[in-house]
Amino acid sequence: MRNIEILNPEFKSLLKEAEWFTTVDAYENVHSSGTHLKHSWYTSREYANEVMRLGEQHDGYPDDMYGYSFSASRVKFRGDNIKAHNEIIERYERLINTFKNNYAMKNNALFTLYPPNGFISWHNNANAAAYNVILTWSENGNGYFEYFDINKKEFVRIHDKPGWSCKISYFGHYGEKNKLLYHTAHTDCWRMTISFIFDTSQSSQFAQEMFIEDISSE
Repeated sequence: MRNIEILNPEFKSLLKEAEWFTTVDAYENVHSSGTHLKHSWYTSREYANEVMRLGEQHDGYPDDMYGYSFSASRVKFRGDNIKAHNEIIERYERLINTFKNNYAMKNNALFTLYPPNGFISWHNNANAAAYNVILTWSENGNGYFEYFDINKKEFVRIHDKPGWSCKISYFGHYGEKNKLLYHTAHTDCWRMTISFIFDTSQSSQFAQEMFIEDISSE
């Protein structure tokens, strides 16, 4: 897992556009998934150990989360404000297409706004092995991303900072057990994650490195 400093002015402008999804105009028109009630269990290291003990019996997906998803395949609109729903769709598609066209992104894997006490449970994405980019916005930095370093056999917690941050990683599949990446996230403030995946090919590794060079250049 690598943290990448965001310096590119054009990329910063694109992220600024993404912040619209943190406003009430966006999330009040979308149903949230899950509740905050079990966040302490699903983000605990005890639960992480249970998931890891399951091995290949775990399908790779998170078992629970609490947040508002704007991904085209997951969004569930609330109420009958068709104009607002259409604006969400249009802004999402325009934003994602810009990411793809300007930065060679392949697939948008996650686009979720987490309210205070929002979380995503421990999982490993072994079902969707890929090189990936994780973009995170935090209202005031009161949240974290945590993963298990499978080679060092230790938990690593990366605390959020206010505003945007970028993490780069590789999610392995069960055929490459030393590259499995078990991870979770939790927040006590508003937090948004937009992630993209490439695939497992060498060309995708190159695309990821090119992305790093792009956004870390002024």
